Amino acid sequence: MVDQTQPQFTWRAVLVGLLFGTVLCFSNLWFGLQSGWISMMSLQASLVGFAVFKALERVLDVQFGPAENVVLQSTAVATATMPLAGGFVGILPALKMLDADEANGARTVLRYGQLCAWGLALTFFGVFFAVPLRKQTIVREKLRFPSGTATAQMISVLHKRPDPTLDEDDRGHSSARLVAGRDASTTAASDDGTGMRRRDQASSPLGGVAEERSTSDVTSLQSSQITKPSDDVPWVIKLAVLGISFVLSGGYALLAHFFPAITALPVFGRYLANEWEA
Repeated sequence: MVDQTQPQFTWRAVLVGLLFGTVLCFSNLWFGLQSGWISMMSLQASLVGFAVFKALERVLDVQFGPAENVVLQSTAVATATMPLAGGFVGILPALKMLDADEANGARTVLRYGQLCAWGLALTFFGVFFAVPLRKQTIVREKLRFPSGTATAQMISVLHKRPDPTLDEDDRGHSSARLVAGRDASTTAASDDGTGMRRRDQASSPLGGVAEERSTSDVTSLQSSQITKPSDDVPWVIKLAVLGISFVLSGGYALLAHFFPAITALPVFGRYLANEWEA
């Protein structure tokens, strides 16, 4: 259920989604021209967006919520998948590579302005086709797409919210079991060993077993609370590690593009360098 106290559509989420999606767009374009396929990066977009706003939470007036994270990763995915949706990694390069005989004497080569118009036209029609498709596939048929379901679960874990992929009945049963377990643990922990508990144990042949299980449950609960990590996670450090990894991998890709001899270095041994073909 969406929290109405937190904003849903915000320009900060759109801006971060566009920035991350633009980087992924160039990455998918480069990778797609080599392999013919791309990656949606919905999980990575939600994780990076959460890490960015988590590092800036002390200077934010309104905290970053799960609804904003949905907007952020949706914007990033829509931008990142443009090379495949627009045919820039498949159809258009194939049309350009056709021979004169296969193309009936004229090859299809689109200039930069024509490519921009082609992309805008696909975006325009895609927005209108998305509304009836969503109503049929998601609202009526309630289809659960693997990437969307996994992203929703990740966002719920990051923002410490209930799993949105569960039905209302399943959520109610889970909450009831959780409350019942807490009540049982509290009752077992507050019992001093005298009075009613002893009489119940004496009247029931299974009282000793139940008492022993309750005591063990309390002990395991206390040990789990002791070993539970603190919520004060250094997100700034984790974001710095992500940034350093991105800079290193991106820098290596750029150097390998302009200096192909770098890829011939036997980093993993001479056998792999000679036998493995990139």
